[in-house]
Amino acid sequence: MKIGARTFQLPVFIFEEPMKLPIIRCRWIALLVVLTSACIGCQDTGVTNIPVESPVTTTNIFAGTNAGVFLSTNDGASWKPVNTGFGIPPTVWALAVDANVAGGANIFAGTFHRGIFRSTDNGMEWTSVDPGLAITDVRTLVAGPNGAGVTNLFAGTHQGDIFLSTDCGTSWGTLISGFPGNSISSLALSPDGELLLAGTSSSYGDGCIFLSANTGETWTDISYGIIQITYPSYPQVVALAITPVMSGGTNLLAGTNVGTFLSTDNGLSWARPSGLTYVAAKAFATVSSDTGGTSLLAGTTSGVYLSTNNGTSWKAMNTGLPSVWALTASADRSGNTKILAGTAGGVFMSTNGGISWTGLSTGLTDEFGDRCFVYSLAVSQSTQ
Repeated sequence: MKIGARTFQLPVFIFEEPMKLPIIRCRWIALLVVLTSACIGCQDTGVTNIPVESPVTTTNIFAGTNAGVFLSTNDGASWKPVNTGFGIPPTVWALAVDANVAGGANIFAGTFHRGIFRSTDNGMEWTSVDPGLAITDVRTLVAGPNGAGVTNLFAGTHQGDIFLSTDCGTSWGTLISGFPGNSISSLALSPDGELLLAGTSSSYGDGCIFLSANTGETWTDISYGIIQITYPSYPQVVALAITPVMSGGTNLLAGTNVGTFLSTDNGLSWARPSGLTYVAAKAFATVSSDTGGTSLLAGTTSGVYLSTNNGTSWKAMNTGLPSVWALTASADRSGNTKILAGTAGGVFMSTNGGISWTGLSTGLTDEFGDRCFVYSLAVSQSTQ
């Protein structure tokens, strides 16, 4: 295959008739950063991000692990398992939170061969909610508005399928069956819900990035610019993010097994950003303040990196921090930012912009007493 003449004809996926799904109005206001992985040590992950809203008054932090879901209500100082309804606690690749529910929140968990579960009481009890979901190995979840006052919830699976729910997970329809590259390792949605990114990764090393501007009805392969840089290596996508730019438009970020890439033109071209040139990002997070400022965070094999210029350049913020698999951040009422990083050895937190990190894993252990491997983090914040 000649890179200069590489051609890829992606089939056009459309619904034969519109999905007739009941509409339940819900608003997603919590920060959501999701990372998923195929197995310990595998570079097969997914991420999405929704900017933090501030000020906030209360925070529940959820961790998806190899031993189910854990909850912290004291900024990570201690954790407790919240696995009622799962039976045997599953490996939880992905988490999503809907915080606009009276008396609590809807939390969704994508699991390893157990499908999708939902909790309506802040994780106290879980119920399977995946009718119509033919594939049960769910690697990534992403949610956002669809322009009609309804929330779209997308689920990507290891078998290359993407599913959509428009009723907060009660029912699902198939958007795509069998994406090239096999595993849907990453999904990312723009804050306005207009752009959807899908990243694929497989054992054949042919991961690609696809862009949809119509809620997943049709897709365009936008990975050519990355392959031009990495050829003869073909990247496996690890993480994706769509970040708004204050001057207008959006930037795309892609973490792969051969480094991190930035696009400022919706994937027409890609470049390696300064500071993350050959560093593989596994997770991205966005922190937005009331003043309009935005900082980007990248969780990588070398810890956490920070960008204050829309991803053009990055600075390492890694003192005391191991390889990061999941990443999230929150802004409190005073505007103070807390960064949470999920690792193979539990959760770490920084309260000073990443200058230093503290391990926060009390209670975050499996049935054998070993510290949990944290694959995903989600934060539910109340702004009441």
